[in-house]
Amino acid sequence: MSQDVLSPTQDWRSKIRNPKSQIRNRKTHNPSSLNPKSEIRNPKSKPCYAVNLGMIDYNHAWKLQSDLVAAKVNRSNNQDIILFLEHPAVFTLGRRGGRDHLLVSESFLKQSGIPIVHYVAPQFWAWRPGRVSQLTKRVDHVMALLPFEVSFFADHDIPCTYVGHPAIEAGAELGDGPAFRARHNLPPDAPVLCVVPGSRNGEVRRILPVFGEALLLLKQTYPDLHVVIPVVQSAAAEVTRLTRDWSLPVTFVTDMAERFDAFAACDAAMAKSGTVTLELALSNVPMVVGYRLNPITAFFVRRLARVKYASLVNLLADREVAQELLQEPCTPENLTAIIDELLRSSEAREAQREGFRAAIEALGERVPPPSERAAKVVLDAIRERGALEAP
Repeated sequence: MSQDVLSPTQDWRSKIRNPKSQIRNRKTHNPSSLNPKSEIRNPKSKPCYAVNLGMIDYNHAWKLQSDLVAAKVNRSNNQDIILFLEHPAVFTLGRRGGRDHLLVSESFLKQSGIPIVHYVAPQFWAWRPGRVSQLTKRVDHVMALLPFEVSFFADHDIPCTYVGHPAIEAGAELGDGPAFRARHNLPPDAPVLCVVPGSRNGEVRRILPVFGEALLLLKQTYPDLHVVIPVVQSAAAEVTRLTRDWSLPVTFVTDMAERFDAFAACDAAMAKSGTVTLELALSNVPMVVGYRLNPITAFFVRRLARVKYASLVNLLADREVAQELLQEPCTPENLTAIIDELLRSSEAREAQREGFRAAIEALGERVPPPSERAAKVVLDAIRERGALEAP
């Protein structure tokens, strides 16, 4: 099976040889502007398969891709497996007739008869659950990262398989803290705090100044405090600008290969809500979770949210393992008080780590890893269509 794969940094439009012939209305990307007869061949004679990855990091996408490529697909039927992200990036495995295809709408694909597996279940269970009816019209199967999502979608008659969260196969628990400290000249006995302000410029601008004020307060008690900030490229300039005048030593981690070593080197963390809380839990790093939305967004979220917690580790444990300071409570003083307790009290640290173990246990077995389970769901869909060669 031939491969034609976009790298995360490559412009997806460059892979379309004749965009005008495939997308007549580029401004709206209206699915109806595609000709199903010319662009999507008869699924009975030339079956193809789409996988919508939703929100997922590229490394896990590549791992899933390699698992799919490892399977033998019948070339005579010109099968495609298309990994389609909701953000503008398209991964195409295989080509039909030597031409690249851009699939812009699950709804359109559904009408064409192509089996659609949506990877990373939309979080309808968290807010606006009424939207789940939209998914029934768009996909044939959902692959869930969280165990409690399966029953939610089952209640709405949407086939769903729990495949596991990619964080559990990323190696977060394998970080080498002493090696990281040695590489970056951090004293082995100095308190080191991990600060994770997010990956989007808007959230960095809202959160990092508050975190920075908390760090200045902590420095009064811990004069030898060191700060480690994992930085993604998309927010690097903003993080640099906002930390330029900080009066305490900061180590920026820009190499993602060092991320888990950095976590392991830290005594505690001040983090935004989200997947990073699970990564920190896997790394056994006690934390406080802080987050601020813009006031208008916060107004609507408070009225639409259907969950008790914002951070993934608390959702999995079904209790507040790591304290959450959201919106108004997210103040330098509150952040400082919690971090101070975590740095001083071994009991406070151990209480969180006990909760981490419960959250991680809720994710279930790690073998086979999530990427392999996800690949199996896709390959089973292909098998049902009779397109997979016998081993």
